[in-house]
Amino acid sequence: MNLLAEADRIEAVETHLSNVDVAPVVEAIRKVRPDLAVKDAELRSIGKLLHFVDRVVPGWNILLRGKALEPDGHWTCTLRENTSSDSDEYIGVGKGAYLSSAILAAILRVIEYQTHQ
Repeated sequence: MNLLAEADRIEAVETHLSNVDVAPVVEAIRKVRPDLAVKDAELRSIGKLLHFVDRVVPGWNILLRGKALEPDGHWTCTLRENTSSDSDEYIGVGKGAYLSSAILAAILRVIEYQTHQ
């Protein structure tokens, strides 16, 4: 399965990400970017996901928007190289009921874009 399909699938998850949710993502990343040496636990925690984003695109801006509603939120994560102008070559965007889903979907789209450059 490709990373864009995985990003779409992760966005549709309406619970906290589990090992079952992230296992196919880890496999997909390892196929296209074995150098990232990603682990399941790294993709389930918001803090670890933010560190993962920094490893993939160091120095990029992470913009998080959402409404914290019960039982879930409506989150959007935008990954941009530059926020001071609209000259970014690529912007990764993800959304989800949980912040971790939005961040993971956004970085998956960035990794997919990078593999074709």
